[in-house]
Amino acid sequence: MSIESALEEIKRQDINTKFAILDSLWDDIAENVINEKIPVSHKVMLDERLSAIKSGKAGFQSWETVKKRLLGDKEH
Repeated sequence: MSIESALEEIKRQDINTKFAILDSLWDDIAENVINEKIPVSHKVMLDERLSAIKSGKAGFQSWETVKKRLLGDKEH
C-alpha cells in the first residue's frame, strides 16, 4: 500500500479512529527511536523547553488532556 492510499484511508475514518491510529503510530515511533541518539540541535531545543517549564515561563499539557479537549470530552 502506498503512503498516499494509506493516508486517504486514514482520512476517511472518524476522529476517534484517527486518534487511535495516531496513538499507535506514536507508540511505534517511540519504541523504535528510544535508543537512537538525538541530534545535538534537538537536545538543545528540548533542554531549553524543559528549562522554561521548570522556571515557570512555559507550561504543557499531556496528550491525554489535549485529546479530551479536542474531542469535547467524548469517549475515545
